[in-house]
Amino acid sequence: MDKPVRKTVVLPDGERVERSEGFEPWWETQNGTGFLDPHLFAPDLDQPRKVMNPAALAELHESIKTRGVRNQIILTPRKYAPWIRVAPEDAKLPFGIVSGHRRTTGALAGAVSAVPVRIQIYPSEKEYRLDASLHNKGAEGLTDIEEGWEIVRLQNLGCKIAELCSAFGMATPMLYARIHLTRLHPDIQKYLDPQLPMKQRLGTVLGGTLGGIKAPTFEEFEGLYHTFADTIKNAGLQTLAQLEDLDENDLRFALQKLLFVVIQRRGLSSARALEFVREHSLKLEAAVRSSGGGPKTEQFQPRRRLEALVTLQKALTGSIIMDWKPEECRRVIEYMSYEELTDLITGFQNGRTLIDKLLKLIEEKRATKKPTSPSLLALRNLGKTDKTA
Repeated sequence: MDKPVRKTVVLPDGERVERSEGFEPWWETQNGTGFLDPHLFAPDLDQPRKVMNPAALAELHESIKTRGVRNQIILTPRKYAPWIRVAPEDAKLPFGIVSGHRRTTGALAGAVSAVPVRIQIYPSEKEYRLDASLHNKGAEGLTDIEEGWEIVRLQNLGCKIAELCSAFGMATPMLYARIHLTRLHPDIQKYLDPQLPMKQRLGTVLGGTLGGIKAPTFEEFEGLYHTFADTIKNAGLQTLAQLEDLDENDLRFALQKLLFVVIQRRGLSSARALEFVREHSLKLEAAVRSSGGGPKTEQFQPRRRLEALVTLQKALTGSIIMDWKPEECRRVIEYMSYEELTDLITGFQNGRTLIDKLLKLIEEKRATKKPTSPSLLALRNLGKTDKTA
């Protein structure tokens, strides 16, 4: 057997190591270790990490430049991992990077001549992707949506939810929240960027709930569009005419954007925004159940809409709040926080706008009607009595 060809090189901290210059058996041995030239490593274009903190990356690069790579980079022989997608210029490189993309970039930028590596060989893409996800999660936490994309990829490779919950250390609801982040419109996904200020950033739970909302029918979307017409004015959303012939997925995206614009423009708190999205999600699910899953839902037919309008009117006029005196109202709101009072004001202002619009429309329509004749009213009342009996 030929003696391995190695070269002695000096690392940035002054340590001398033997760098492997050509193929050795450990290159294709599970858990094989040694030192290699980082120019031999091909980045995986589908690696889990997509967002890199510039400040943290600069700090890592500076450390590598002065001290070298301290922790082993995990590689896999590309001949045993045909699923790894690499750039055309890397097509002839022997190794794919499982974990250590940032360290490899730092080593190349700092002209580090050798880095410590460990070899991993995987029986299938499923095992490779799961291992790559966990290694990257441990190195510097993946963003929530990066985890979501990895979970979806692993699902497609055959991983079960229980297996993924165990591997990622998450409860099932949080795992689904990560998955649903991947179903958000790309314009909304931008608000998940961890580098955004907290006040501008979309939280995982709210984002996951918004991403998991069901697709509406066009009639359902039309109803919401008109409900929030004043709030979403000049928001750059598609018009109803543009949406009428869209498929289910595009209507789901349109609904997400509409609800997100309402949340932003009303300045809803996280808790209130979550409640707002869940409320409309439940309404859609109820509509689907009542319609048997057909293309149009009974909820948005004229008769059902009239019932909803009458129910609103009865709820307002029949509420115990109508009988409260000003002193009672003051006692109720005495210990509310500034934020709670703001949310209450916003809610009542939006409600007042809606009531004013409805009242105007109803009065305009009444002006075009004539009173029903007494004889016809008597017949109607008789019919109601017969149904009750």
